[in-house]
This record gives sequence, C-alpha cells and structure tokens, in this order.
Amino acid sequence: MDIAKKIYKNSPNIIKLPIEYVYGSIPNKYKYGAKYREMKRLLEKSQWWPKEKHIEYQTMEMKKLLIHSYEHVKYYKDVFDDYGFNPYTFKNLEDIQILPLLNKSIINDNFQDLQSDNYPSRKKMLTTTGGTSGNQLKFFAEKNYNQVEWPFVELIWERVGYTSKSRVAALRNDSFRNRELFKYDWKERRLIIDNFHLSDSNIKTILDKLNNEKVEYIHTYPSAILSLCEYIKRTGFKMENTPKAILATSENIYPGQKEIVEGIFNSRLFTFYGHSERACIAGWCEKSDYYHIQSEYGYVELLDEEQKVITKTNTRGEIVCTGFWNYAMPFIRYQTGDYSAYASKKSCLCGRNYELLETIEGRWMQEMLVCKDGSKVSITALNMHSNLFDNVKHYQLFQHKVGEVIIKIVKTDKFSDNDEIAILKEFMKKMGESIDFKVTYVSEIEKTQRGKYKYLIQKLNI
Repeated sequence: MDIAKKIYKNSPNIIKLPIEYVYGSIPNKYKYGAKYREMKRLLEKSQWWPKEKHIEYQTMEMKKLLIHSYEHVKYYKDVFDDYGFNPYTFKNLEDIQILPLLNKSIINDNFQDLQSDNYPSRKKMLTTTGGTSGNQLKFFAEKNYNQVEWPFVELIWERVGYTSKSRVAALRNDSFRNRELFKYDWKERRLIIDNFHLSDSNIKTILDKLNNEKVEYIHTYPSAILSLCEYIKRTGFKMENTPKAILATSENIYPGQKEIVEGIFNSRLFTFYGHSERACIAGWCEKSDYYHIQSEYGYVELLDEEQKVITKTNTRGEIVCTGFWNYAMPFIRYQTGDYSAYASKKSCLCGRNYELLETIEGRWMQEMLVCKDGSKVSITALNMHSNLFDNVKHYQLFQHKVGEVIIKIVKTDKFSDNDEIAILKEFMKKMGESIDFKVTYVSEIEKTQRGKYKYLIQKLNI
C-alpha cells in the first residue's frame, strides 16, 4: 500500500486526476473501510441511548483503555503503580480521579515512554498540534484514525442536513500552488477556496463562485466567513444561493458573530468542538447551541483552578479528556487548555442524552486579558453590539503590558474619528478603569501559519 501511495504521489496530474475522480465516487462506507462502517452503525444507535447506557459504554471503553495502557505503556505502568491504581478492578468512571493529569510538558518529557510497545511504526503516524499557545505538541496516533474520526464529524453535520453527496466548499487552510483561488478536491468531492488572500476582488470572485456552484455547505473558519460577511454588508452584494448551513470549525465563535453570519447568509451557523489531540469531540444540534459531548469518543471532566472536578452547572472549568480511540499513544486525563461549563439544562429538545456544555473558550492563555490589579477576565465578557464595527474590516486585541490592550483596526473607507471614539467608549464601558485601551491602525491582520485569525494576541506570561 505504501509503495502504491508513493507511485501515486510522484505521478503527473494527467494520471492523478482520473484516479482521484474514481476514488471520490466510491461511497464512504467502502472508501473508509470496516472501522468506519462499524462506527457509523454504533453512532446511529448510540445517539439515542438513555444516559445510563452512555455511562455503561464509557465505563467499558475506559477499562479496556486503562488495561491496555498498564500492559503496554511504560509511563502509565509506572504512574498506576505509584498511585496504587489497579485497572483490572476498575468499575466507576470517577475512579480515574486518583490519577495525575497529563499535559503538553509531561508528554514532551516522556515522549518515548508514552508510546504503546505493541504498535509498530507501520500502524501509527506522527501528528502535531497547531501550537496556538506557542507550544506545539507532537504525538503518535493510529494510522487508521480517520476511519473513527470522520463518522463523528458526519454525525454532527448530519444534524443540519449534511450528507456525503452534499455540495461543499471549504474556505480553510489548504495549501495552494501558484496562488490559485480555487481548486477542486475530487477525492473528497469538495471545492477548496484559498482563505489567505481575502481581498475585495477575491471575495467578489469567491461569492460569485458560491452562487454559481449552488454550494449547500461552507466549511470554514469563523474569521474567514466573517470577512465575506463584512464585504457583503459593505457592498450590498446579493447572495442568490442560500447555503443550508455554515460549518464553522477550528476557531472560537465569539458573542455576536453567530448573529452576524446568520443575518447575512440567512443560514444556520453551526459548529463542533474538537482538537488535534483527538481526546474529545462535542457538537451543536438541530435544536440548540449547546455542545453535546460525544460519550462514544472519550470521557470528559471539568476541573476548577484547584484541579478539583466540577459537577455543578454554570461553573467554568478546564476541559480534561481521556480519549478512547488512540491506543498508539493514549491520553488519560489530558489538560486541553480549553474551558467550558455544564449547561443548566440537563436535556436538549433534540432528545439526545449527551452531557451538555455551554460556550467553549479555547486555549486559555489566548483567551484572557490581564487587568491592572493582575486579575484576569475572559474576552467573552467583551460582548459588543454588531453595528459598532460596521466601518471596520478586521480588528484584533493585542496585550503585552498588564492593564493595557491595543486594538488593532483595519479601516474601511467610511471609518471616521467618531467610530474610534465609539469603539473606545464601548470597551471602556465594559472594563471600566481596569484596562486602558488604545487604538492603532494597520493595513492587515496577520494570520497564523494555518490561515486563522486570532482575536487576541496575548504576550503576557499568565
């Protein structure tokens, strides 16, 4: 198989394209193999399980993972022995609370000892995270992981009508050659759009393409779709084709952004939470914007600042995950750096019995402002009314001094001194005298290597 892949990779496009077209025509249940079909069958049933059945399933999967980790992963063998933890007598999910937390530093320091000794190199692949906090993580995942991952993504997207035959445009971070604006991925049957060069002329071309192709779903970063919204609002461009949903992933959705996107596109903005570490996935549903934690994927805990488990609702804590599907390098009680709270509602109108989360704030260091007195405040507290930035193309918060935040603004031609006064007034209204805000004007907001906008650049060591 590896030889065939190498031959394909080095083949000219005249040979590649027909192969990709044929491959893309194969139904997913055959394309992605037996594990994919097994997961699809499970999820179609399990999403309607009663809560007791979810707990029973998680307990079973947790025990299997713990025993494997004890028998095949030196790091966990040593930890379990040090803490007097016996995986063979494991009965309740809460029993893992005796175990220490896992974080990036521990993984980097124990990289070799965290690898399973019964997974040869041919059965695993080296994976890296995006490194949003400046600390990129490397780890091993099972080679067939997409056969497990993709059924979960499909399950969540199917809640807003998606099927494998849907017409999808991906406005994301795919690499482009020769700076072409579009390319077609025949293997996945989707239109790929460059999101690195969203000038006015390119956005106009992109919107025309979305209309002409009658795209049903736009898979995108929130920041990228907001660039299109800003252009539509400013120019009065008419979207003749209304997508069924905007599938926004990989970035946080901040207060007010959902209303903007849905108002402009007349489509549902829809999202799910996941991460490269592959230990947790949670998605919205057709009836609410609560995150439904997929219990079949892993086990989730919320921890407070003292690293105690949170059980009550409306109390924010760090998301700590144990993933069930990476035996090559298991993550047990992994600190994600992301924060959320259990929803006050115990059940959703959709009828599924998953645990529900409120809004999720990603990568804690990147989501907090530091006030003059050293206290920290989440940037979700800066919930601005949408028309405040009518004459702003993009903006970004930047903090490198305690108690001081710079608002970087890319202006439109209509921007005036009154806009600056209104923006500063609103920020100061939210924060009082705890933070001094200053405005600076830039020609563009720099994106990350993966093509994302970051709402806050936090340079303080918090």
